[in-house]
Amino acid sequence: IKLTFQSFCVVSNDKARVLGHLVTINDLYHASELEEATVVDASTFSIKTTDGMPTMRFTCSEAEQAVQAINHIYARWRMGETDASALRKNLRPDDVPGTLLNMALLNLGSADPSLRLAAYNLLCALTTSFQLQIGRELTEAQGVCIPSNNTIFIKNVSRLLAASEPHLTLEFLEECIRGFQKSSGSLKSLCLQYMAPWLPNLARFISREKSDQEKVTRVLQSLIDLTVKEKEIYPSIQADVWGTLGRVSDLLDTVLEIFLRESTGSIAGTEKVEIIADTTISLATADT
Repeated sequence: IKLTFQSFCVVSNDKARVLGHLVTINDLYHASELEEATVVDASTFSIKTTDGMPTMRFTCSEAEQAVQAINHIYARWRMGETDASALRKNLRPDDVPGTLLNMALLNLGSADPSLRLAAYNLLCALTTSFQLQIGRELTEAQGVCIPSNNTIFIKNVSRLLAASEPHLTLEFLEECIRGFQKSSGSLKSLCLQYMAPWLPNLARFISREKSDQEKVTRVLQSLIDLTVKEKEIYPSIQADVWGTLGRVSDLLDTVLEIFLRESTGSIAGTEKVEIIADTTISLATADT
């Protein structure tokens, strides 16, 4: 028996005649076809598959290790399948513009010229396909150099869309946070800058249906986690994120409630509690 990343192969010891030739038969089973792998005794284990075939028995000096390896293949496949199913379930048609918009804005800041051009063309396609209003007409281009120092353009596009398309706010911010976590230092700074104009829009959703309120809470909790984790750009997070939120009076009660809940669950004097206290000062300073 041979094991691969997501399958196992049963190799026959005896050759069989196929079309007049003696060949070795290999039966390949994907992890999804595994029903059960068990140890029979110290030198024997069995495998049962979902195809209805009789249980297969194998002799091996390390039967227990073999079963563990096979079950590990199955567990790894199940984990990936669960994640993929969750992604397919959670991605709704309404999420698409916000997801693609973040992809376009983030990659416009890439060091790769071809990626910047692709991101620009994606932005053009988005404004056309979803009729996004940015106050100007963008035209797709081929072979054009998109300069790397285009931060002002990216921030202006984001600011215009935050004002004209506020319904994209929740999906866009959730995607911004996911993209931020996977980005390098320079792109993280850019992400914070084009994220900031959308933060005041969160106030629109705190009095709506429960699912929207939960998304607002999730976004704010994720921002707290980023603030605690990202020490290298901590000052930028305080200025771009919490400085912006501090100027939105309709959000302050919700933000402070989450701060209190997060602090209550932590030990006094810990780094998280100290950072939340520091962030509260940023909110108060911005609100003055």
